[in-house]
Amino acid sequence: MLNNVALIEELALKAATDYINSNRELNNSIASMAVSYQLNPNQIQRVVERANRIVFLKMYKSNEDKTFSFPLADTASILGIVNGSPANINSDAYNLKGVALEDLPTDAVPNADRFYNAEGLTDPDVEPAETETPVVRQPLDLPEGAIREVYVIVDGNTIRPNSRNIEKLIHSIKMVQAQEKTAAMMAGSKLGSIKGLFEQLLRSGMSAENIVGGMFAKLPAYLKNKAVPAVQKIVDSLFREGKIKQQVDVNQSMLKFGEYDPYYAMAERPIEEIIEGVVELEKYASEYREALAKKAEMLVELGQVRELFPDYYINLPIAQEDEADV
Repeated sequence: MLNNVALIEELALKAATDYINSNRELNNSIASMAVSYQLNPNQIQRVVERANRIVFLKMYKSNEDKTFSFPLADTASILGIVNGSPANINSDAYNLKGVALEDLPTDAVPNADRFYNAEGLTDPDVEPAETETPVVRQPLDLPEGAIREVYVIVDGNTIRPNSRNIEKLIHSIKMVQAQEKTAAMMAGSKLGSIKGLFEQLLRSGMSAENIVGGMFAKLPAYLKNKAVPAVQKIVDSLFREGKIKQQVDVNQSMLKFGEYDPYYAMAERPIEEIIEGVVELEKYASEYREALAKKAEMLVELGQVRELFPDYYINLPIAQEDEADV
């Protein structure tokens, strides 16, 4: 659908072309289009001004004799036609024969200086159309709180985006995405090293249950419950690979710590390394969860900004990362 400026330009050009090619009066042509397109008086006035200017420029360009005349389009006459009572034509305004255009008094017709002063005028065939002033949304459903205070600039009855703060938000989201990715990568690496230590102890002849029991015996109390899902993931992976003969329930095995095992002294250092790995794993897991929560919160804010300003360009390619096993 044409915007307002493009529509004005198209209708004015059509009226001017119909006059030049078919000698159809500008007033009748514009009045017909005003009805078809339901133009308001202001839009009619703009079509009138533009059509008069186009006709003049085309005739000025094509006529060697610069003392030509043509019947100007007139807003009052067109409104009269539209309303069913055509206004009387002022003959003085239409009879310009023999009058040099540059000598025409500017009060002979409204805005005549705009149409008959050839200096500085450009051909509408090559002149770009005016740019429409962006329509700013009315602040009818503005959110309260941070969104309104931080990302919206209220100017009278209009609103516009606070570009600086929106860019800061986007930068923060990108930063937290990087933190999330790094934490997930480090957690995955630590899980791999813990699994390697498990395999080392299994090869030495220690049972998975005793490895788990010995590890949980030395883990700090605050980490015991947090470590269960990660350790269960490791032993499940080892079972699927055939390195553990029977499925192991970590919750049950962790209760067996302190049980005598002839391999325990030999396994003490690898178990300590597993414990160190689990402590680091929990740190990375915590960083990952924190980054994930921050990103989710900021994406909600960004979504609200997008709803308020759907045409505002937001450069944020959000990669779909696989969730970390933490």
